[in-house]
Amino acid sequence: MGGCDVFEPTFESVSCPLCFGDEAELVFVAPDFLNGCPGEFKLVKCKGCGLLRTNPRPTKESIGYYYPDDYSPYQTSLVKNGEKKIIKPNSIISLIKKNLFGFYYNIFSLPKGRMLEIGCASGSFLDRMKVQGWSVQGVEFSEKSAKNALSEGFDVFIGDVGDFNSKPGMYDLIVSWMVLEHLHDPVFALKNINQWLDDDGWFVFSIPDASSIDFKLFGKNWYALQMPTHLFHYTPKNISKLLSNAGFSVKHIQWQPSSSNLFFSISYACRERGWAILERLSLDIAEGKRFIIVSNLLGRVLGMARQSGRMVVWAKKVVV
Repeated sequence: MGGCDVFEPTFESVSCPLCFGDEAELVFVAPDFLNGCPGEFKLVKCKGCGLLRTNPRPTKESIGYYYPDDYSPYQTSLVKNGEKKIIKPNSIISLIKKNLFGFYYNIFSLPKGRMLEIGCASGSFLDRMKVQGWSVQGVEFSEKSAKNALSEGFDVFIGDVGDFNSKPGMYDLIVSWMVLEHLHDPVFALKNINQWLDDDGWFVFSIPDASSIDFKLFGKNWYALQMPTHLFHYTPKNISKLLSNAGFSVKHIQWQPSSSNLFFSISYACRERGWAILERLSLDIAEGKRFIIVSNLLGRVLGMARQSGRMVVWAKKVVV
């Protein structure tokens, strides 16, 4: 791990994990907009099922080069002092979270039990759920971020989720926030998750939505594209099929009430055209520094219209 300053990546071409087809058409070529690592990367569309994937892609041994230590999720997931507050069901804060962050609110309302977070980064969500009464454990690829979580006293496995082992039926809830699109072998991971989950447990995760209007509008400037670290680019239809193949049944899909993807995408498009002032304005809005009320209202509209580009999937294992 360490990032783009040390750069000796190797690449591999892979078949589609959904239909196992090898034939694909080139959609476009894009750089690493998020971290600025060198190189250009191909987005291809499977001719068999339509699943989008980054191909060729960095191997497992090389992918760490594309995750610098200042990678945003590692920083934003740090546990902050003073945030360990139990949210009361009838409080004003609870009502706000119910309306603006429905996927968190629903998780908080589940019966307490054992939770595993895949891709726990520095541990903020582990901390939040522990405060709510859950027994928590995490898996994290980044050694530096995992050590941040370990320093807070959390039980975290450092390494790829494919190397993590657990007893069958161990967890009542398994979550992963914007992780599945990063995995080299999502089918293997999903089958393991199915085994680790209790028969009555939930698997809840968020991923970008490649069927969203902002992907259609912005193409290679779509913020959630994030090649080459995003290896697969899912839609509600194909993620449901992938889950079904791994023994899950999708119970509900929610779209996060957020406009950040849209404004980050606008900023990328402005950067490409050299519109520095508009790029800065779009970034400020995306980061919640300007026009907060308007941005939140737009996010609500996009979420209700299923066009925010960020979906949360609720799934249960099929018990036979």
